[in-house]
Amino acid sequence: MLHLVLALILSCARDQPDINALIASGRAKQSQSDKAGARELYEQAWAEIEKGPAEDPRRYDIAKLLAGIHTMLGEYPKAEEYLQLAIAWREAVNGKKDPKLPDEFVELAVLCYREKDYPRGLQLLRQAMQRQAELDRFDSLPVADILSRMAVIHLGQENYSQAAWALESALDIRAKISGADHSSLLPDLDRLATTRVKMRSSRYLHGDRKQGETLYRQALTLLDPERPEHKQLRELIQGILKAIASETKPAKTPKKG
Repeated sequence: MLHLVLALILSCARDQPDINALIASGRAKQSQSDKAGARELYEQAWAEIEKGPAEDPRRYDIAKLLAGIHTMLGEYPKAEEYLQLAIAWREAVNGKKDPKLPDEFVELAVLCYREKDYPRGLQLLRQAMQRQAELDRFDSLPVADILSRMAVIHLGQENYSQAAWALESALDIRAKISGADHSSLLPDLDRLATTRVKMRSSRYLHGDRKQGETLYRQALTLLDPERPEHKQLRELIQGILKAIASETKPAKTPKKG
């Protein structure tokens, strides 16, 4: 009788899918660009992991894999659902001071941007920035990265003044940490130059006019004139500087009679 019970237990164990094997097979499918096949295997892994303890770290791993594969397939609501589950796992197991949580909020904000839910995306980025500042300090590169992402959402809303503010704040932090002539400033300088043009006329100099001019001259020093991909941006910035110069010239006094 004991042998029969043991045999039955072993048979049931063999019939249960191996979660690690399902994850590995899903990754293999994904590497072969079989996204639908990977999604099916990850979903099977999720169904199995839900039967086990809530603190099993594979819950987080599978939730992230499912969020990623649904994003690749353009299934953003499902991606958000699993990303929320991953965040909930971190908060429940590691606590709300988990240093990885700001990154999770940023990832969720990116999904909101893709779904054009700009207000929620901004709310999540503010939440991520607050948590990152509490973990480290405000003047840090992760905060600068969050500000850059906020600018992208503001540009999606055509809110150019807020985009300019976010980019200037990000550039200020990057310059303090890496130096004003560091190449890491280039992407934000590029976005800021484009933003200023879109703000038009005197509006593209929102704020301190002198500071704006300094920023563009700084951008020119970072852009290599020998690189074709920098040529158009250099021409754009030089045009802005000419516009600044023409606007800041004192008006000519009309000659008397």
